[in-house]
Amino acid sequence: MSPSTVQPSPWVLATEPTSLGDPTSLITLVDGQTFCLSGRSGDFNNNPTHGVFFADMRVLSQARLLVGGAPVESLAVTLADASNATFVGRSQPSSPSEPRLLVVRRRSLGSVWQEEIELRNTGGVAMSAAIEMQVAADFADVFAVKEGRTGVEGAHSVEADGQSLLFGWRLGDVHRTTKLTMAGVEAEVSPKGFVWTVHLDRHEVCIVHFDLTVALGGRWIERNDHHPSLPNAAARNRHWLAAVPKLRTVDRKLGAAYDRSIADIGALRLHDPTGHHRPVIAAGAPWYMTLFGRDALISAYMALPIDPSLALGVLQALAELQGTAVDQMTEEQPGRIMHETRNLGVEGSTLTGGSTYFGSVDATPLFVVLLGELSRWGLLEEVLLELLPHADRALAWMRDYGDRDGDGYLEYLTTSERGLVNQGWKDSGDGIRYHDGRIAEAPLALCEVQGYAYAAYRARASIAARLGRADEEAEFSLLAQQLKDRFNRDFWVQEHGWFAVALGPDKEQVDSLASNMGHCLWSGIVADEHAAEVARRLMSPPMWSGWG
Repeated sequence: MSPSTVQPSPWVLATEPTSLGDPTSLITLVDGQTFCLSGRSGDFNNNPTHGVFFADMRVLSQARLLVGGAPVESLAVTLADASNATFVGRSQPSSPSEPRLLVVRRRSLGSVWQEEIELRNTGGVAMSAAIEMQVAADFADVFAVKEGRTGVEGAHSVEADGQSLLFGWRLGDVHRTTKLTMAGVEAEVSPKGFVWTVHLDRHEVCIVHFDLTVALGGRWIERNDHHPSLPNAAARNRHWLAAVPKLRTVDRKLGAAYDRSIADIGALRLHDPTGHHRPVIAAGAPWYMTLFGRDALISAYMALPIDPSLALGVLQALAELQGTAVDQMTEEQPGRIMHETRNLGVEGSTLTGGSTYFGSVDATPLFVVLLGELSRWGLLEEVLLELLPHADRALAWMRDYGDRDGDGYLEYLTTSERGLVNQGWKDSGDGIRYHDGRIAEAPLALCEVQGYAYAAYRARASIAARLGRADEEAEFSLLAQQLKDRFNRDFWVQEHGWFAVALGPDKEQVDSLASNMGHCLWSGIVADEHAAEVARRLMSPPMWSGWG
C-alpha cells in the first residue's frame, strides 16, 4: 500500500459496529478465511454487512437472484454444516394464474464460494421465465463494513470474459481480483450480472452453477495456492468430526451443547492455504475469522481434550510471529506474543503472512501457560525443546517490557495512536471502571493478567521439572510464589470482599466487582482464604446478567 495513503486504524473501531440485523434472518457460513453473510432467500444486496469475504475483504458484495423480474420468495433454509447451506424458495408471479418455479440454491464455501441454482417447474404445463443474477464486488475491507463506512478507496474495474465476470480493485501496490464464472446454460453477461431464459416442460429442471475465485495480487487462490493434501471444506470437517471424542449422556441439553460446541470449533479452524502450517482456531465469526493471540491460546487450552493438535498449531504459529524488535505503531516488542494478524495490504494468503498488531498484555504469559499444559498432555520432548526458547523470550518480555515500572506486575499503556487503549480481554475503551462508575485510565495492571503470569511461572517450573533442570524449577517456583503473595496483598479489596479488577496509575485499586477475578481462580493465584468468597461473589445476584 502506498505510504502516503492514510487509512483508519485497522485495530480500533472508530464508531459503533454495524448491526447485522435480525439474527433469525441472517445466514452465516464460514470456512477458514472465507465467510458469507446473507438473508434467508440467499440474496445479499440490502443489508450493508452481507456478502462473501475472503482474507479480510468483501470479494462479492451483491448476489441477487430475480425470476421474472421479481425476487425469490423464501420458504426454508437448511444448514448441512458450517460451510454449506440450502435455500429453498419460489418465484413470485405477477398474477395468481401464472405458474411458479421452485428455486433451490445450494451454497458451499471451499476455496472461496460456489453455488448451484436449481429451477424446477412443479406445475402441469410448460413455462418460460427470464432469470437474472445481479452481482457486484466492492472490495470493502472488514473494518469498513463492520463500522458502516461507505465509499471504498481505490480503482475499481469490471469486465465480461465469456461466461465470467472479472472484478478488479487496486489501491497503491495492493491488487485484488474476483472472477465469477457461470456454467450450465448460455447467459448474456454484462457488468451488472448474468441474464438467461429458461423454457421448462412440466416437472423439468434447469441447473446452473456459479463459481467464485479470488486472486491476491497475481496469485489465484484456488488455481495456484490449492494444496493437493488439503481436502475440501466439507470433507475436511467430516474427517475431523469423526476423530474427536464423542459424548454419551442422558442429559439431552448437555449433549446438544457439547455437539454444538464441537461443530463450532470445527468451523472456526483456520487452514493454511499453502499447507505449511497446522490448523489454528479463529477468534469468531463473522468479523474475527483470523488468528488472535489471546483467543486462540485460551480456546486451544480448553480444547485440549478434543484436539491437542490445535494447541500445537497455535503455539507454532504464534512463535513464528513473536516480536523481535521495538515498533511504537504496531506495539511490537522483543518476545511479545501478537494480538491480531490480518491479510489486508498483503499479496499472499497464509496464516502468518499478514500485518500484525501486538497490543495485548495477556497473550504473552498465556503462550507459556499453554505450552506448559501441552507438555503435561504428552508433547514430544523434541517439539517442546523447539518451542521452549520462545517461551523463555516471552518470560523475558514479561520482565523487561510487561512490567513497566518494576513493581512485579504486568501493566499496559498503548504506544500507538492507532492502538487499543485497553489491552486485556475487556478491550473496549470503557471496559475497566471503578466501583462508582468512573472509567479507569492506563497504565493498568489487570487482576487476571497477574493470574496468567503466575500460571506462566508455574508452567515454566513444570517444564523444567520434566527436563530435570532443578535450578530452573526452583527459580520459577519462587517467582510464582512471590507474585501470589503480592497479589493477594495488593489486589484484595477488604472493604468489599473481592479482588480489584486492576491497579490504576497510582497503584490504587480499581475496585469494581467484575468477572475478571474468575480467571484468577482458574490460574491458581487466589489464596485459599479468599477462594470461597470469590466463588460466592461470582455467583451472587449482582453478577447475574441473564446470560451467565
